[in-house]
Amino acid sequence: MTNTTKEDPKERIPVNGKAQIIDMLRVMPVDERRALLKNMGQMDKKRTVELMELSISMSNIEGLEESEIQLIVESCSAPVLGVALKNCPEGLQRKALRSLDRKKAEEAFEMLSTAISDEKENIMRAQRRVLQTALDLHKKGAVSLI
Repeated sequence: MTNTTKEDPKERIPVNGKAQIIDMLRVMPVDERRALLKNMGQMDKKRTVELMELSISMSNIEGLEESEIQLIVESCSAPVLGVALKNCPEGLQRKALRSLDRKKAEEAFEMLSTAISDEKENIMRAQRRVLQTALDLHKKGAVSLI
């Protein structure tokens, strides 16, 4: 039996496959995301790296090994890290701050606890800087984001 209903072309919603994949990867659990990207990498490494770079978020960092988180947070300035950790899961905040020496952790915590102007914009900017640091470390082979 075949489907006899016809779609009205005017009702079609344009689909941007790449953007939808990136959104899907952003919300996917870390283990599933890692497995999917690893499998995709076997078929098209260049596209996989591009998707990984575009879909990485602060929640992905939470799923990394403690030593990898430590490398990332030690490579960031305390004020940037503190602002980047605002609105992040408490687990990531704790892991990140625990990975720092006491003085830097206190500086980062102070920024985390302090209200700042244009908070949403500054948080996004700080998170982009932390994520860029993570990507740079990934490219050097120091951390594994895939």
